[in-house]
Amino acid sequence: MVCMAVIVMRESRIESYKPGFNTPLYPWLPVLGILISFWLIVQMGVLAIGFTGMVVMACVLWYFFYGVDRVRRGGAWLHVHERLELKPDESLEDELMGIVEERTSAENISYELLIARSLVFDSSEGVHHFEEVKAVITEALHERTCLPDAELEQAFADNLGRKHLLGSKVALWYRDFPELEESILLIFRYRESASIELPDNQEIKALIFLFTPAEPAGLDLRLAGQLASIMEGEAFASEWVSTEEHSALRDLLMRDGHFMHANVEELATEHKLVGSSISEIELPESCQIALIVRDGQLVSPSPNETLQSGDTLTLVGEKRALKKLTEAKAPR
Repeated sequence: MVCMAVIVMRESRIESYKPGFNTPLYPWLPVLGILISFWLIVQMGVLAIGFTGMVVMACVLWYFFYGVDRVRRGGAWLHVHERLELKPDESLEDELMGIVEERTSAENISYELLIARSLVFDSSEGVHHFEEVKAVITEALHERTCLPDAELEQAFADNLGRKHLLGSKVALWYRDFPELEESILLIFRYRESASIELPDNQEIKALIFLFTPAEPAGLDLRLAGQLASIMEGEAFASEWVSTEEHSALRDLLMRDGHFMHANVEELATEHKLVGSSISEIELPESCQIALIVRDGQLVSPSPNETLQSGDTLTLVGEKRALKKLTEAKAPR
């Protein structure tokens, strides 16, 4: 069954199925595994095969007389037969997102960094066009990859990314982009009388675009899964519309306890932070400075950036590490 699952998952062509390891000599190795398994069954003996056969028959009868009308069919197999106009199982992709997110918990800190450094574009009135959005995305990626605009436009024409609806009025596109060195998140929010015209005429109030490096495998899926798990909450939709400040909007997307905002003078560290460059600062364990707010302006936390008095820092990290920074005031 495991060997058969490998073949079914591979042939399903599910875009969100991005395993970190691919079976070599596909499909011959899984086929060999299936044949060897049947040979092993024969070697079990008549008694074991007979008993197992009776259990299987009992389960088949139970299914046809009781379970057949109570089962909702789903899974990768329907994706294999999508060309036969069977409906694919969309819940499977949500489940794959959750699995990848759980299996890579050690890397989850990258999600907070992604949110803290996201680009937010807010519109409160007017009718906007999807081409405007694509132009903004092209410019943002051009700055981070130095690829020509024409090449980026061609890349988006071929594959803008995998689309995933979050609730009724939020759409997420995500894909890997080999030329990127770090992930980028762009958020377009349309409030009040503002609207966006989409090719499929859907009524969407927020567009989210996630682009990640090609490595590690499945990074785009994991980050998209974390976004989906937060944005599909019951109270999220109303808070998303009513939130005014962009910083508060980012806070909504953060996982509880994995980020904090603090004045530079209030943090508990062994060394004085004001006057030190970020590369010289030693923070507890997984903590990182994701963003600096100075005189109302956002400052990128580059290694050579020197912290100044009055700076407000956005820090991300594991809960226990962030707690250490609030246990006592920093030395003056």
